[in-house]
Amino acid sequence: SCTDGMTTVILSVHSSSIAHDASTLSNTCNPNTDLGSCSYEYVLPCNPELGCCIEVCEPPVTDCLEGPIVQGIDIGEGEEQDDYCIFSDTPVMTGTMDTDTVEFSLKDTWAADVSSFSVS
Repeated sequence: SCTDGMTTVILSVHSSSIAHDASTLSNTCNPNTDLGSCSYEYVLPCNPELGCCIEVCEPPVTDCLEGPIVQGIDIGEGEEQDDYCIFSDTPVMTGTMDTDTVEFSLKDTWAADVSSFSVS
């Protein structure tokens, strides 16, 4: 569901190749405790015209959103950063938009052999 022309989606990726256990983003769920996880918080526009000039990030971004923007990540830090959490291309693709909803799809672009995704 959208508010002020935007919605937030948390995408979690689960794999035995990933050593990190994402837990800092709210609603992060790992269905299998034997798997590591990485999480990404996205802001998606529901209507590009309504998405203009709305503060969505720190520092505020006031450009029009034409696609998803990563607002937060949980992939480990510094030497603890899990290289398998890095994706080559954005995995979230926006589809049909209106003022109340946005359809999106996911594409597996990770180096790890992804076992599952969870979206909240």
